[in-house]
Amino acid sequence: MAAFLAAAKAGDVDELRRQLREDAALLAYCGAGTPDSVSGNSALHWASANGHEPAVALLLEARADPSARNNGDSTPLHSAALKNRASCARALVRASADPLLADEYGDSPLKLAERAQNLEVVAAMREASLGASPQAAPPSRSASDTSSGVRVGATAPSRRSADEHKESGNACFKAGQYDGAYAHYSAAMALLPAEDEGSGQAGAVEQRAALLSNRSGALAALERWDEAEADARAALERRPDWFKAHARLGAALEGRADLEGAVAAYEVAARLDGAGEVTSAALKRARAALRAARLEALLERNANANGAAAPERPPRAAAAHEPRTAKTPEQVAYATRVAAWQGAAKRGDVRALTELLAANAELLHNRSEDTAERLLGNTALHWAAAYGRVDAARWLLARRADPNGRNHGGSSPLHSACSHAQGEVVTLLLDDGADPACNDENGEDAHMAAARRGHMTAAGLLDRGTCVPAVRWSLRAKPLSAAEAKAAGNAAFARGGGAHRLAISHYTDALVLLADEAPGDGGADFGASAADAAAMLHSNRSGAHASLAHAVLALDDARRAVALRPDWAKGWSRVGAALHLARDWEGATEAYAHGLRLEPESAALRHALAEAEKQRARQLEAEAESGG
Repeated sequence: MAAFLAAAKAGDVDELRRQLREDAALLAYCGAGTPDSVSGNSALHWASANGHEPAVALLLEARADPSARNNGDSTPLHSAALKNRASCARALVRASADPLLADEYGDSPLKLAERAQNLEVVAAMREASLGASPQAAPPSRSASDTSSGVRVGATAPSRRSADEHKESGNACFKAGQYDGAYAHYSAAMALLPAEDEGSGQAGAVEQRAALLSNRSGALAALERWDEAEADARAALERRPDWFKAHARLGAALEGRADLEGAVAAYEVAARLDGAGEVTSAALKRARAALRAARLEALLERNANANGAAAPERPPRAAAAHEPRTAKTPEQVAYATRVAAWQGAAKRGDVRALTELLAANAELLHNRSEDTAERLLGNTALHWAAAYGRVDAARWLLARRADPNGRNHGGSSPLHSACSHAQGEVVTLLLDDGADPACNDENGEDAHMAAARRGHMTAAGLLDRGTCVPAVRWSLRAKPLSAAEAKAAGNAAFARGGGAHRLAISHYTDALVLLADEAPGDGGADFGASAADAAAMLHSNRSGAHASLAHAVLALDDARRAVALRPDWAKGWSRVGAALHLARDWEGATEAYAHGLRLEPESAALRHALAEAEKQRARQLEAEAESGG
C-alpha cells in the first residue's frame, strides 16, 4: 500500500494504474501503518501537492474523492492551493472540489492561495468554478466495470446545484467573505437554464435577476463599482420593478461618485419599497452627499469668480463614467490598518493584534468603517469568535472588547460563535458576560442561530450558561440552595419537551451552588456526599442533554458522573445512552455491559444492551458488505 502513495508522490501513472487494477480500495488508503499516517494524505492529496496533473486526472477518473479529508481536515484542493499547483486545482474544482471548504483551522483552499499570493491557483479555481455548466452526471458504473482499466465505485461525486451555490453565497456574504460570495453567485448563474429555453422561463429570469443583484452587492463590497453597476443593470433588465435591484444600482453609482445617478436610483427603490427603512436611509445619505458636493462646487465657482476663470467641466454624461476619486494617503493607511487588524483576528494572530492595538487603541471597537467589509460591521471579536480563535478572543476580552457588541445586522460575537459551532469560544464569551438572550435584526438569538444550523453542542452550552457565579447570578435569579435548584430541574425534566432546556439550566444552577456549599456542609442538603450529589446532577443533566440531541454534552456529563461514582450503574447507563445517540454502538455496548455488571437485575440495562448489540451487528454486517 505504501508503494501506491509513493507512486502518487512521484506521479507514476503507469504504476498507479497497475495497482488500481489489483485493488481499487487503494483510492481511500491514507498511509496507515507507515510514516504517512501522520498526515493522513490520500494518493490524490500527494499527487495534487506535487503537481502531477496526469496522476490527478487518473485518480479522479477512478472516482477518487476530491473532497477527501486528511488528519487536518484538508482536502486535495488545499494541497494544490498551498503548493501553487494551478492545473491540479483546476482539475479538482471541475471534479466538484469546493474552493470554500474549510480545514481544521478554518482556512479554505481559496483563502490559502490568496494568503500565499498564489494568484495563478486563485485564477484557476475561479475559472473552473465559474466555467461549470449544468451537465448530466456520468452514468454510474458497477465495481466490476473495467472499461478504463480500473475498478470503480458506483457513482460519481454529484455537482452542487444552483440553489446550493446561492445559499453558500449568502452565507459567505453574511460572513464578510465577499470573494467567496461572488464565486458562488457566479457558479449558481452558470448552472441555471438558459432564459430562452421555453418552460420555466419566467422562473429562470427571476432567479438570474436575484443572483445578479446579490453579486452586485458582493462586488460593491469589494469596491468593484463598474462590475457592480453592470450586474445591477442586468438585474433591472429582467425585473425592472424590483426595488432591490434599483438599490443595488444606487450603491454602485454612489461608489463611483455619480451622486445624481445614485439619488435617482435610490428614489425609485424607495418608491417601490414603500419607503422602506433601508432604502430610505440610503436615499437620505446620497442626497446629503450630493448637497455637499454641490456646495463645494458652488464655493469653488465663487472662488474662481474672484480670481481665475472657472475650469472647463466635462459634460455630465462623460463625468458619470469617470473613475471614482482616488483615496487620500490617510484613507489608504486607515483601510490598510483596519484590514490588518481584522485579518489578525481571523487568523488568531495575538502578536499582530498586540502590535496593532499598541499603535492605535481605537481599533479595539472598530467595525470596519470605510473599508470593504463595512456592510457587515464586524468587530475583531466577531471574527475571532466566528473562526474559533480562542486565544485571540481571550486576549480581546482581557482588553475590554465588548462581548455584547453588535454588527450592522444586530449580531453579537456570541451569534458568530454559535453560527460557526465554536463551542470553546461560546463558553469563553458566556463567562465574560455575553448575553445569550439578545436578538439580531431578524429576531434571532444565539441559541436559534446554533440550533437551526444543527450545531447542537453550541446550543447546549447556551442552555447551561456560564458557571462563573458572579456572572451567572447577574443574568438570572439565584436559587436559595443547590437542593432547590435540583428540585426545579427535576420538575422541568418531568414536564418533558422544551422544558428540558430549563432542566439543564436548573441542574447547572445546582452544580454552581454545590461548589460553594460543599466545603461548608459536605452537600448535606442532598443527604449524600458532595461527590455523590454532583454525580447525580451530572447524570440528570446528561439525560436532559440527550433528550435534546446534545450528544457531545450528554457524554461529557455522563463521564463526569461515572468519574465521581465509578460503581453507579445509572451513571454507566447515561454513558451508554450518550454513545447510543452518537451512534457509537461499540462504545454503547461496552458502557451498558459495565452497568449491567454493577446491577445485574436491571431490565432497562439489559434491554439497552440488547439494542446496542443489535445495532453493532448491523454495522459490522454493513461494513463487511462494503469491504470496509
